[in-house]
Amino acid sequence: MTDALLDPTRLAKLRKLGGDTLVTSLIDSFLAEAPSRRAALEGGDLAAAAQVAHTLVAGAGQLGATLLGEQAKLLDEAHRRHDEAEVRQLAKQVLTTYDQALAALRRYRETV
Repeated sequence: MTDALLDPTRLAKLRKLGGDTLVTSLIDSFLAEAPSRRAALEGGDLAAAAQVAHTLVAGAGQLGATLLGEQAKLLDEAHRRHDEAEVRQLAKQVLTTYDQALAALRRYRETV
């Protein structure tokens, strides 16, 4: 079972590479980092939000949370352009999508 927020082909590739143990380990690690990453996205520190976004690009992509990865990349790019207004706006979007992706990963984790 997969969720619309998760790319089933990416998750299947992970399972093929390392089985359920790899998938659950990666998901658990991603979930464990969520509280501090959420705090950085909510905190108003644009550099901290951009750092989290940079990290999420790879982590979300690895787990098939493509929308989250795409939004995080946009936030990272806006920060590099020093576009504070866009960073603030994108941080809110990333936070919403991050919460949705976390929920989807938790649901997926229950099926593995």
